[in-house]
Amino acid sequence: RTYGVLIMLCNSCNEDIIDDDALNCLICNEFYHFNCMAMTEVNFRKMSKANRLKWSRVKCKIDLNTISQSPRKNSQKKNFVANNFTADYNLKDLTDSVNFMSNKFDNLGE
Repeated sequence: RTYGVLIMLCNSCNEDIIDDDALNCLICNEFYHFNCMAMTEVNFRKMSKANRLKWSRVKCKIDLNTISQSPRKNSQKKNFVANNFTADYNLKDLTDSVNFMSNKFDNLGE
């Protein structure tokens, strides 16, 4: 099996996580092993890329629902979602840059 690029540490178990086994919560933007989120490997592998991009932890959904029920915190929710959306794009750009440089270093001796 070929493994993907190391992303970071799992926010649940604090162990190394690779992109092939990572779930990135849409709400908190943290990375998790699928098995740390009580998901079987079979179900994780069945998930489409679109569904993986929309995935969020149950705890985050509950927290976000609690925030949305408070009228004065509604603007905080909008700011949080907007900032999270921007962070997703910045993280993707960073990941792409790291992958690009990694490939350059791998091919340096050739």
